[in-house]
Amino acid sequence: MAAACVALTFLAQQSARSVADSAAPALVDLQDLLANVAEANAAATSAHLSIRAEGVEDRASRGLYEAAVDRALAETVSTAATGASLDGLEDISASVADYRAGIEAARLANLNALPQADALLIDSLSSVEAEVEPAVRSLTGIGQDQIDEEIAEGTVFLTGALAAAVLALVVMLWMQRGLAYRTRRILNRYLLAASLAVVAIIGLLAWSLYVRNVVLTDALAGGYDSVTTTGELQSDAFTLQSSLSLLLLDESQATQRQPELVALVERVDAGVADVANRADSAREQAAAETLGLRWSRYRQTASTISSSARSGDAEGALALLRGEALTDFNGFNTGLESSLSDNRTQFLDGAASARQVVDFVPWIVLALSVVAALLSVAGVQQRRQDYR
Repeated sequence: MAAACVALTFLAQQSARSVADSAAPALVDLQDLLANVAEANAAATSAHLSIRAEGVEDRASRGLYEAAVDRALAETVSTAATGASLDGLEDISASVADYRAGIEAARLANLNALPQADALLIDSLSSVEAEVEPAVRSLTGIGQDQIDEEIAEGTVFLTGALAAAVLALVVMLWMQRGLAYRTRRILNRYLLAASLAVVAIIGLLAWSLYVRNVVLTDALAGGYDSVTTTGELQSDAFTLQSSLSLLLLDESQATQRQPELVALVERVDAGVADVANRADSAREQAAAETLGLRWSRYRQTASTISSSARSGDAEGALALLRGEALTDFNGFNTGLESSLSDNRTQFLDGAASARQVVDFVPWIVLALSVVAALLSVAGVQQRRQDYR
């Protein structure tokens, strides 16, 4: 029973390490990958439109695109480095590389005033929606399932170890009762000390099981769920920014694209409201309020751009998109990044704390088990001598 108890605690330790060192970082990296690709889309379209408006490429937009797509490719490498079992990660990396090649082809055509430039850009942006986003979301779901399985396994292992320890205590008490009956002595200090060691093991296991579950619940509910919500909100906001650019690239589609823009605005509305509802501290509530104000400004500007495009004022819409809309969007995105950073830290710190709770338990259980075994042998030996 002691061996089973020790073995189960080591298995629980391994599950906790898997969550903290592999599954949790992989999930965060995947969320970052999606956000970076969405940012690259918005920056690439902005740089593309700057050539149309001014004849030269906006260096700031180009720099933002290059940084974002480099980060996206780096995220595929860092996700693989976590060791998480996520089949299909190589395909995502290849899709992002193809996407970058497509953007470069569109940029070259645009700089040379070739007629196919807009079509090349639209094809590249569409490849993100058709290939990258579904693949990342699929792997995210797999990663979430892995975390749930690891957490459930850890709970089973710790519960099994606790049950083994309780059974060991029952057996020891039964042994003491039998020996006391045979030798007519009530107290054996060795067996009593051994029983106390087992009681300590039971207390330690019960404490670690409770604290681990509390920490993980807080990390998932207050950390990762918020990362997911805010990450999707950021992705929708970048998509909205890209869609406004596409609206000006293909002016004939202004009316047809209107439902898509309305749907994106509604999704961001819902996301901003969800962030506000999840705020559970004064700091988070203040951040959510600021985010809401920044979104209101950007939302109004986006609505004006859409109206101008539908009315045929492409020049005015383009000026607004590259001026006020970009400023408003950057302010909104800054708030999102701040919230994401806090939530990622909370999630990863929670997973690390859960690991720390379980990390030392197997060694203490092993030490106490050895002590209990030695004391039990000494106690039984004493009883034998008394019986003789």
